Amino acid sequence: MVRPPPLLALVFLVNAAWAHDPGLGTTQLTFGPGGLDLVAGYAPADLKPLLHLKPTENPNWTQADFAAVEARLLQLAPQLWKISSPGAALAPDAVRTELTAGNTISFQLHYPIPPSGPLMIESGVMDRLPPGHRDFLSAADDRGSLVLERLIDAQSGRISLR
Repeated sequence: MVRPPPLLALVFLVNAAWAHDPGLGTTQLTFGPGGLDLVAGYAPADLKPLLHLKPTENPNWTQADFAAVEARLLQLAPQLWKISSPGAALAPDAVRTELTAGNTISFQLHYPIPPSGPLMIESGVMDRLPPGHRDFLSAADDRGSLVLERLIDAQSGRISLR
C-alpha cells in the first residue's frame, strides 16, 4: 500500500476543510476573561430555509448574494445558539457575519458571561435546518485548552459547560 507523504496528507486535509460542506456546521466556543466568543460557520444552502429563500442549483454565494441578505443574517445570528446561565438567557453584545473565501457564512458573536457557574448551550435552529444536519461543536478555555468536542444533531439536547 502506498502512503502519501505526511506533508501531502496535511495539504489535502486543509484543502478538504476549506470549503464548507452542506449539512455540517461548525461552532467554536472560546471562554476568556472578557466573556464567551462564539464563531459558527454554515454552508449558504443550509441557511436558506432559515432565511426563507428558495433552493437554487448553485450552492455558492457571491458577495452580492451575501450583501442582499446580510441584515437578515445579523438578525438570525443570536438565534443560532441559546446560551444561558441558571435562570437567565444570555444575549450577545457584539455580532458580525461574513462570507468567507471557502463559501462559508461565518457568524462571530461575543457574550458577556457570569464569572462562574454553569452555562447551558443548545442549538436554537437545529430543528429548522435541513434533515440530517449536524454541527461540530468545540469549546476551549482562554489558554486554548480543549474542554469539549461534540457532534450535535437534532436529538442532542442541551450541553452544560464549566
